[in-house]
Amino acid sequence: MQPYEFMTSRCVSLHDHTSTKSDEELYLHAATTLANGGAYFFIDAINPDGTLNEHFYKRLGKIVRKLEPFRRAAARLRPVLRAEVGLYYSMSSCVDESKNRLPLLELFEQGANMDIRHNAVLDEVLGTAALLNRLHVPYKVITDRTSDYSGFKAIIVNHAAYLSPEEAERLRRFVATGGTLIATGKTSLYDRFGNTDGDFQLADVFGVSYTGKDTDKVCYLAAGDELISCSGTCYPLVEAHDGTRVDGTVTLPDFPVNDPELYASIHSNPPGVATAYAGLTEHIYGSGRCVYLYSGLLAERQYAQQSFGETLFRRHLPMFVTASRNLPASVELTLLECAVPGTLLLGMVDYQEELPNITLADVELTVKLPEGFTPKRVRRTSDGKTVPFRFTGGELALTFDRFRDAELFELTMEE
Repeated sequence: MQPYEFMTSRCVSLHDHTSTKSDEELYLHAATTLANGGAYFFIDAINPDGTLNEHFYKRLGKIVRKLEPFRRAAARLRPVLRAEVGLYYSMSSCVDESKNRLPLLELFEQGANMDIRHNAVLDEVLGTAALLNRLHVPYKVITDRTSDYSGFKAIIVNHAAYLSPEEAERLRRFVATGGTLIATGKTSLYDRFGNTDGDFQLADVFGVSYTGKDTDKVCYLAAGDELISCSGTCYPLVEAHDGTRVDGTVTLPDFPVNDPELYASIHSNPPGVATAYAGLTEHIYGSGRCVYLYSGLLAERQYAQQSFGETLFRRHLPMFVTASRNLPASVELTLLECAVPGTLLLGMVDYQEELPNITLADVELTVKLPEGFTPKRVRRTSDGKTVPFRFTGGELALTFDRFRDAELFELTMEE
């Protein structure tokens, strides 16, 4: 099986022909790709006179040489990403319902080929991915083409309103046989062609039903002592079934959002009406359970929403890192199964908001390895040197005096 390919452009955008990314950014993009079992690829554009920027290729040569030990290890071991969490991406649900019934001519927009990438589904998937990375939880992206859910303990489905009956049935079986499903928004309200009977296809799994009414574009989740805001689109108002635990309800603004005459605040749309609509629920279905969240607040990158998401995921997802010290949220951890028997790759990439990275010091982490895997040796692929470790009760502990940028650790069951 060929690895996926991730293409990194030399320049900051497709519209800028000369503004080159930093060496650190290009290196970390490629290192992240290798740490996830992919093949990296750099994109450059040819100048109108047929030339290329020779200076840049001298820089690129240094980056490629630094990546070469990782590339050789990937070529030799043929690793595939391993994860107990699946992140569902429904391309069929990436629609803009505000454009319904518009003539095709009016749908044309300059730059729409790029603008269409911005939608509620993709925003929420990316926000969820960022949360998983912050928690150092390895995950695999799954789609309608993924028919085998074996190995997953939990699946997150973000606002996937348009699911085929086959997709819905696979998710139903996953929960019934012991899996955890976290679903948000209008997931499964329609089939792939927009047909609906007025309720979620997975209402029996969610433990909630759609009322046919939606929020305005600003609403709030009342959970505990917090009122957590969500904005950007309209979300479903649902009622919980008997036996479904309600952990949060929906609060709405007093007035229509951004009304120029009726408002409680000129700058915002503060919470006003506390409702009985379920905002966050948990429902047991078969041998598994489903957590339902009515809104897309997982897309938000503010502290309040991210703190809520982290707490939610810690409660319901299997954690890969069981203990750590001085391990910042900027470090992404991955685990890859290799074609070579008895071998795993542990990926570790630090991608800080401001580059170049600040070197990490005095780092400790303990990760849970697959059942039955007992490592006898841990080796850095960058220089081939062995790394001291502790292994107890299925958990691997590593300590680093210093860590910078990226590393792949080869774990083997034999000396």
